[in-house]
Amino acid sequence: MRFPGTKAKLLLFGVMLAVLVIVVSLILVEERSAVVTSRATQGQLTLGASPDRIGAGEAVKITLIIRGPAQVISSCQVPNPEIWAVSPSNRRIPLTHASLCQSGGEADVGDDESLTESVYWTTSRDLAPGLYSIHGKLSGFPVPLFSDENLPVIAVHITG
Repeated sequence: MRFPGTKAKLLLFGVMLAVLVIVVSLILVEERSAVVTSRATQGQLTLGASPDRIGAGEAVKITLIIRGPAQVISSCQVPNPEIWAVSPSNRRIPLTHASLCQSGGEADVGDDESLTESVYWTTSRDLAPGLYSIHGKLSGFPVPLFSDENLPVIAVHITG
């Protein structure tokens, strides 16, 4: 009976190590995708959700913080900011209100100032459980190419 040589042992060890790395990577990717990020900042804009985990039929407060210097203008015809949720089945749910329009349609935010806008999303009792991403657009701020949004994306977990 012949035993495998050193080269064969090294090759077998390399294959086993590669399989182990792939398995661990898949586990880490799956774990990372389950993380709920309830607060994110992109440039001068911060979007947050509190609480980040609710039952269907409960409410979550979505807050947008705009750090200056900035000028925010609303036409009162188009909601500004426009905020929406996207369900696990990729259905868009509008969450917008028009508080900037009610306050005169514009706001100047100085260098060391910030403006906070909030909306409460009272979820439907029959909302499917899962991770809902929260998206938005604020006019007057750059929108990335091939996108219709410029607010950082956050998530809220709806439980059954």
